[in-house]
Amino acid sequence: MKPRGEKRVDLFVPCLVDHFLPEIGTATCSVLQQAGFSVGYDTRQTCCGQPLLNGGYVEEAEPVCRHFLDVFASGSSPLVSPSGSCVSMVRDHYRLIGMDSEQWGKWEKVNGRIVELAEFLVERRLEGCFAKRMAGKVVVHQSCHFLRHIGGAEPLTKLLKELDGLEVIEGAESTFCCGFGGVFSVRQPELSVAMGRRRLADCLQYEPDAIVVPDAGCILQLRQILSAMELSNPPVVVHYAQLLAATSLEELVAAGGRSS
Repeated sequence: MKPRGEKRVDLFVPCLVDHFLPEIGTATCSVLQQAGFSVGYDTRQTCCGQPLLNGGYVEEAEPVCRHFLDVFASGSSPLVSPSGSCVSMVRDHYRLIGMDSEQWGKWEKVNGRIVELAEFLVERRLEGCFAKRMAGKVVVHQSCHFLRHIGGAEPLTKLLKELDGLEVIEGAESTFCCGFGGVFSVRQPELSVAMGRRRLADCLQYEPDAIVVPDAGCILQLRQILSAMELSNPPVVVHYAQLLAATSLEELVAAGGRSS
């Protein structure tokens, strides 16, 4: 679809997506184009610095965060990312790094631009761009950052409701953590896996075709635990952008959740 008018957005692709789940980046670009935007991608981008900061390595995170600001401070278009955790990192946690007045000014510019994908689409009232038939059943896992920093479950729920015929289930434990938590899953693997198995137990009782997730870290966590469970017919775990971009849920299931 050609962009309507001169609408443009810039895309920030999280490092987990870039290295492990590139299909999410492709799907995000497709979704934005479907909504009528041209998509810019600055190849200088790397990481937002969240893994280092979460691990307590504040000094090591600072140059990564400053590079992020250098790359994006000069832009004026909305800076869209399919990751609530990355967006909340920039919005809420860049204040923790050492910044001089120039860097602070860059942060204020970027902070006024960066937005999570679902949040952006709903704020622009673009849910109707994705109205289509999508038969099947999905359980939604709301990531911690998405719930607590991006404004709750409403944006994602609104988008999914545009998919006619799709049965969308929140689940009794929809606000429970998957156990990933970045370096937490490395430092506390037993506890991390136990949390993930508890979250999956709630999802699996509904026998869904897919578990829909708004953050890459949760997807990696849930996929890995599901794989270890060796179920005969496990649901696929996908990012909601993949669902919005797909022709059908059946397409995603057949591709093991790795189709864009």
